[in-house]
Amino acid sequence: MILLLADLSEEPREFSGEEPAEMYEWVDSPMEVVHPSGAVKWRCLASMFGGRVLVRGHFDAPFAGICCRCGCDMEICISDSFDIAADTLRNDTEVDLTSELRECILLSLPSHPVCDPDCRGVCPHCGKRLADGPCGCGNDFGMLFSGMPADFPEGGADE
Repeated sequence: MILLLADLSEEPREFSGEEPAEMYEWVDSPMEVVHPSGAVKWRCLASMFGGRVLVRGHFDAPFAGICCRCGCDMEICISDSFDIAADTLRNDTEVDLTSELRECILLSLPSHPVCDPDCRGVCPHCGKRLADGPCGCGNDFGMLFSGMPADFPEGGADE
């Protein structure tokens, strides 16, 4: 995300663009739950304030990976807003905000991505994916913790 300083003034101006997935400088690892799967699309308003560039925008970043509950392949789109402020030097002609945008995207990634918010995961006994229907092992793990809140004091577990 490179902005030319000649295009900026005190009045906010609209910019948009697309960055390839390579912008993440992602190191493939078999331990990664998600990885970038396409170009990042962004749009923003940018202005100059003294020697600083102020940017407020929004991004959409596609990722692919494995659901942390059921283990199936999934694709998710991380969509969030961002605010960036960057200092410039007198002789600068452009400001490269790629690393700042990358950080905003990575901070928006869920710590435990799931294929669906209602994903039921897998049966802890037989390992069958519960979204495909009930398992044949006969255990009802859906009710496993149903009585727990009544066992705690009114103020919580610390009282």
